[in-house]
Amino acid sequence: MMQRDDEFYIGYEAAMPPGMRRVVRTWVACASLLALVIVAVVTLASHPLAVSRFVYGETRAWTGYLVRLPAPSLLVPGERGFRRYWLVSRGKQGADRVLRGLADGWVTVRGSEIARDPWRMVEVAEAASSRGAAARPAPPAAEPGPGRRVSLRGEIVDSKCFLGVMNPGERTVHRDCAIRCLSGGVTPMLAFTDEGGEHQLAVIVDAAGIVPFPAIRNRVGRPVEVSGQLFTVDDLLVLRLDSTTGA
Repeated sequence: MMQRDDEFYIGYEAAMPPGMRRVVRTWVACASLLALVIVAVVTLASHPLAVSRFVYGETRAWTGYLVRLPAPSLLVPGERGFRRYWLVSRGKQGADRVLRGLADGWVTVRGSEIARDPWRMVEVAEAASSRGAAARPAPPAAEPGPGRRVSLRGEIVDSKCFLGVMNPGERTVHRDCAIRCLSGGVTPMLAFTDEGGEHQLAVIVDAAGIVPFPAIRNRVGRPVEVSGQLFTVDDLLVLRLDSTTGA
């Protein structure tokens, strides 16, 4: 039975009774504070997106020296020597399709730039031997630097998406896409942090200079611990892979 001091609110009245109003305000304030806490926790737990870019739909030309090992690259001359641009084809394809029939040497490629500092890549639409190539000196022959045995923790990524075509182009959210890119011939790389806290990328190869896709398929897009021989080729880090295990 309703008591004389019980509050009762009808929706078409101008205001709630004082007691009911206090309860509603308290619950609204608590719900708002909880929402802010959830947003803050999710934000702090999220990884910041990489500063990268893919100039989709805009093409330009680069002339440089084509090398295929350890990964298809174009060495473009500049004021400070040669700069390396890794090469891929359009779609989920490596560079071999568009470079077919071209010998290593001076070529001109046309395509769209992919960038994630300090690395560069070109999604090649077309490529042809460069005119006047015979008159140009080749860059110095790349000699592998002294290697060292390493055990590294990082992530196996497909270089095309990781460098800027997708953002994020890494971790579990990108795993299915990475597997398809790597199966299409995009160069696999290990993204890791070195002893000095610097982010690094190393091209993954085996003893024959290539990595069969089935050997790394189940390790893509998740933390891994890898062991092998790490060495340099000019400005490029190369990891000759021995094994991978879940980190």
